[in-house]
Amino acid sequence: MHGQLLATPMNRNKECNVPGTPEDDVERSIPTEIDSQQEVECVPVHEDTIPPSTQREPERSVLQPSDLNNMAAPLILQTMLSLQQQIQQLQTAVNGRTPEAASGSALVAGNHNLQSALNSLAESGTNKTYGVPPDLLPHMDIVSPSLRRLIIEDGPDSVTFNPPPPGYITEGRDLTVNCSADCNPPCDYSWTLGTQQISSSSLLTLTHINRTWAGVYTCTANNTFIPKSKSKHFNLTVFYPPSEAPVISGTVFPVFEGDNITLHCSTTGGNPKPNLTWSCPGESTSCSNTDRGETRTCTISFTANRTENNKTCMCTPSWQYGGYTEIVSRRLTIYYPPGTPNLSSNSSHPWLEDRAGSLICFLPRGDQGYPEATFHLMRNNNTIEHTGFNYTFTPSKEDNGDEYKCTAGNLFTDRDGQSRPVSNTVQLNVYYSPRIQIKMLTSNPHKEGDDLNLTCTAVSNPSSQRVTWIYGGHVTNGGNLTLTNLNRTDHGQYRCNVTVAAGSYRNLTNSSDTQVVVNYFPENRCAMIIKFRFHKVGVQSVYHPRCNHYEEPDHFRYHV
Repeated sequence: MHGQLLATPMNRNKECNVPGTPEDDVERSIPTEIDSQQEVECVPVHEDTIPPSTQREPERSVLQPSDLNNMAAPLILQTMLSLQQQIQQLQTAVNGRTPEAASGSALVAGNHNLQSALNSLAESGTNKTYGVPPDLLPHMDIVSPSLRRLIIEDGPDSVTFNPPPPGYITEGRDLTVNCSADCNPPCDYSWTLGTQQISSSSLLTLTHINRTWAGVYTCTANNTFIPKSKSKHFNLTVFYPPSEAPVISGTVFPVFEGDNITLHCSTTGGNPKPNLTWSCPGESTSCSNTDRGETRTCTISFTANRTENNKTCMCTPSWQYGGYTEIVSRRLTIYYPPGTPNLSSNSSHPWLEDRAGSLICFLPRGDQGYPEATFHLMRNNNTIEHTGFNYTFTPSKEDNGDEYKCTAGNLFTDRDGQSRPVSNTVQLNVYYSPRIQIKMLTSNPHKEGDDLNLTCTAVSNPSSQRVTWIYGGHVTNGGNLTLTNLNRTDHGQYRCNVTVAAGSYRNLTNSSDTQVVVNYFPENRCAMIIKFRFHKVGVQSVYHPRCNHYEEPDHFRYHV
């Protein structure tokens, strides 16, 4: 059914037609007795805009006298109740198209009376708001907006936030947002996070925000008297760093020089994720951040070098909102070989037999290798049972001329396929005293008149020698001693003395003795007289030797 137009004071004695409606559907309004100074206005009335009184909710009752506290309230109440009855009658007449439609003029007059009552109420200065029955709502257009707000249930039409929510916030911070709406009577408010109610007031207060509080926050303003509600929401993103420090993985140390090193620095969680950077001495710090799920990883690779041994690589996370400074590090342990060792004596002088000395194996400064090198000693290319950089021993004549070397090595050089660096060669120069040998070139014993030939030779270091023969109070230089026509005085002990000039060790001396025997005759030779006596019976000889000296005679002379 099409609606009707009700005559108002703006359009007096006018026929009210609904635009676009066939002529036979137009209901003419009944003239009303209204002040001649006012014009009659056509007010459209539609049956679907006049809710029947039976559609009102039970809890929404019209104003009662006990609710009013102003002198003008009884007039408003009386007028409202009268209007309500007239609207019900008018609605019945319109629906049934009965002559009672003429009562619309009374409704217009009632509205005029209500306007007067409201003006009186406004002049009284009251701030109290009064509800208007829903049946009267379509007819309140004759009331000025300022007065209408005093009596009409209204809102919420929109919801506002103050201050405007930020959209994102850092974990641990606080947030306060007030929700408001124009409502009459005042609205009830509630806040929800997702589907869970978190507040029953207009003020949302979040303290020490947790990352789990991120989500959609909705404020609902509800006018329970109408009822009517309006909602507004905002999305809150909570920024937070990872909960744990970064973790380093990758190459396990120690490694050998020349090996490839790969280090991964990873963080898990965080919104947004932090940026990761590597810092390694002597190496590029650039690396790309790659994400896999909640984990972000930064990887760096380089070749192990001895200059990086015992140095530290650091992984530094950078979170744009601050507060996350969990720097982690990895110490590099790199094995590398020692340099070529040097072998030297502890003294600049030659060695001396029976006096202790040392051979020292050492590495150049800054070329020690890692881990610490160990030393092996070799004599004449044969390893001896000694380790350590210092080899102390007491040399003998037999050690002179021996060649010594040392090797340096560690876990790097002692691997399969590796070898130890070998030092220079040190040849021992051992000074030792002369070893003397005497030879007698003539037979011994001798007899007076014979010749004597003796030689004295010696082995020594240094080899330059001074040889001296000492015999019978005589001193003869040289290694060869020759005596002719020996006599009994040449009989006796002969000594060879050999002296070697040994520099700082002064002289090295040794001697050796030999015995020369000289045989000779006595000065008065022994005379032997042999007497023969003859006997008558036969011949008998008797030997009676006599000698006035006991020296050994060279021959016998016989006398008969």
